[in-house]
Amino acid sequence: MVKVKPSRSDAIDFYNKVRDAFGDESLELHLFIEAFRKYRSSLDSAVFLDKVTTLLGARPDLLRSLNFLFLPDERKIKIRGINDPRRNKAVSKLMFECTIDFVTRARKQLRHHPGVYESFVKIVSTNKGDLVEAYSKVSILLKDFPDLLCDCSRYFPKSVIKRAKEPETSLSCARFGPSYMLLPEAKVKSRPGSGLAAQVLNHHVVLKRNFPMSDSSENQRERCTHVNQHDDELFYSEDYRYELDMLIETIRSAIARIKNFLEQSDRSAGPIKGIRDHLIAADLRCIEQIYGEHGLEMVDGVHKEPRKALPVVLGRFEQKEAEWVKFRSEMNERWKQVHQSQ
Repeated sequence: MVKVKPSRSDAIDFYNKVRDAFGDESLELHLFIEAFRKYRSSLDSAVFLDKVTTLLGARPDLLRSLNFLFLPDERKIKIRGINDPRRNKAVSKLMFECTIDFVTRARKQLRHHPGVYESFVKIVSTNKGDLVEAYSKVSILLKDFPDLLCDCSRYFPKSVIKRAKEPETSLSCARFGPSYMLLPEAKVKSRPGSGLAAQVLNHHVVLKRNFPMSDSSENQRERCTHVNQHDDELFYSEDYRYELDMLIETIRSAIARIKNFLEQSDRSAGPIKGIRDHLIAADLRCIEQIYGEHGLEMVDGVHKEPRKALPVVLGRFEQKEAEWVKFRSEMNERWKQVHQSQ
């Protein structure tokens, strides 16, 4: 059987399939193109076939097309299947070699620009938890080195690059601690509501995501390097402060309703119709949590004999409120030190 020489349209069609499989400007597509370029210059078919087999190992259809269209019978690639355990190691090795090559080229090209390479390394090493911020800083630093910026961009997901190039990013927004930022006025969604709703509902401050998330969120989250120790301390202090504030406000609201009930019961000699007309579910849950193992018994006592049980609960609640307020005052000094060290 005579093998037909592939046409230019065959080559273009095959390239388009590879591009669709990897995505435009992806690192894998870049490595695939580089493998072809080096093969054309050196004609080292062994290295070329090794790299292409590694890159296309998860796409048997592309390997079959490559075999059928471009490779002679003695150079056919053996298709092992997408679950070949050797492929993951080979891909990791290839990616590592590519990264080392890029870092070497960056260091060589930036050696006559004092501080630029050092700043690049610092950005990459200190912004691992926020890829958008890292890319924004790198794009500014390497704006005069478009070839390096183009190569560096291949290491970032396209969604990250798109977010970083938006007119308003998290870098230009005022921040409140490590997790929250103030939305620009143009992005605040106006919602109908009363004057009270405008005062108590938040439309301006949003959670700032420090872990890059995408449609394949869980896998990408696992691959993402965790934030540094200082960010951990900031997140911990923020969460702890929020939880403590909620506890104090919850128990204060319960105290106010219990006092209101006791005042009404003192003025009325008649029977109490139902405790739920005076206390809300959060108040009863608070009683259950404060009393621990005896919480359900105490809630039952409040339902059966509220005039006797609630004064006891009130005293306990006021004691816990005082303890928590004192503890928050002590912790505020520690939290202040953590935030001042940003």
